[in-house]
Amino acid sequence: MKIIFTTLVVSFSFFFTSYCQSFVRGYVITIKGDTISGFIKNKESGPSQTLVYFKREQSSESIIYKTNDLKRYYLTQENEYYVSASVDVDMKSVETTQLEVDDPNPKFIKETVFLKLITKGKATLYSFYDTNNKEHFFIELEGQGIEELQRIIYLRNRSYSSITKDIYKQQLSNVMTDCGINFKNIYFSTTGLKKVFTKYNECNGISTYVEKKNKGSISLYALAGIALGSGNYGGLSYDANGYSGTVQDAKFSSSTDPTFAIGIETYSKNRTMSFGTEINWKSHTFKGSSFTNTNTVLAEIGYNLYKLNLIVTYHFNSSLKPFLRFGPGFSIISQTKNQLTTTQYPPYNGPINKQFNSLLGVMAATGIEYNNVILEIRYEYNPLTAERANFYPSDLIFQIGYRIIKRKE
Repeated sequence: MKIIFTTLVVSFSFFFTSYCQSFVRGYVITIKGDTISGFIKNKESGPSQTLVYFKREQSSESIIYKTNDLKRYYLTQENEYYVSASVDVDMKSVETTQLEVDDPNPKFIKETVFLKLITKGKATLYSFYDTNNKEHFFIELEGQGIEELQRIIYLRNRSYSSITKDIYKQQLSNVMTDCGINFKNIYFSTTGLKKVFTKYNECNGISTYVEKKNKGSISLYALAGIALGSGNYGGLSYDANGYSGTVQDAKFSSSTDPTFAIGIETYSKNRTMSFGTEINWKSHTFKGSSFTNTNTVLAEIGYNLYKLNLIVTYHFNSSLKPFLRFGPGFSIISQTKNQLTTTQYPPYNGPINKQFNSLLGVMAATGIEYNNVILEIRYEYNPLTAERANFYPSDLIFQIGYRIIKRKE
């Protein structure tokens, strides 16, 4: 069963990560001014996109747009705008091992790129990552062009100590002269610059667009399905008319048994991770047989398992919302059947002389979610123990569910 589940997880993961994880809802505005809604391939890290892969539908073929094909594009869930612009980009390295010696001058190259909009107003802030993963920031004033905010790092020849020229502070002070802003302690980062631009725009009485970061949200879901179980039992014992017997290794299998779960999740700000608590109920009836040195033993074990799972889930970025989840589980059991029968002398038909207690279990699952409907395949391992006896059941569970309280997009 473990091999089957591992194969399913690998197959699901490969399919979703390679095919659809990075296409998210959005729209493009072409150079002709046409607005087209659909799905856009989102590059979550590394250099900024120079090509936009666009689909009208998730199942359709990709259309590739270059920087000179679009005016801008927008990612809905991420609330991110990207603007096509021809700008002078300083390609001078800021990597410690690649710093130039005694050269404080920028290395500008004219490029047409997609700039990410951070703050829009009288003064607009953009960001961009070049092919060396260097982050650039640009300023655009009303009625003027786009200019890079410069920060240059180079080495002094004799000492080889690094020198940083924060030219951007002077650039900002030259244009933001009427709001009493202190430019000395401005950090060259998205957070630091965004605060300055927002303050300047608000000072001038202009309502600004500010890149919004998604806040974490809470969601509630319910799942129901069937569980297929199997397990090994060691130490099963009985006492028949003064004759005792012990079964060291009995193999059990279950019927198709019901399972139900309800869970609550808290999402991270970027919606890729969630942390949740799940209450799970599962009813099982296991049947098995084994041989002792004197007898053939038939056994039937039934119980209700009440479990609290602590779950971490990774959500892939797609309209299908594929996910992977795993976590530990703490459970208690209520036995419903505890029967053993021997087929030879001495005859016995009665309870097994063991009462189970639950141990810490684990679970792993994969699935998809579409329009708040959840389809999930789950593997659970919930070992049970008793005096001088252990039962090691595992389950392959197929579930369908619904997200009752939706996560905020």
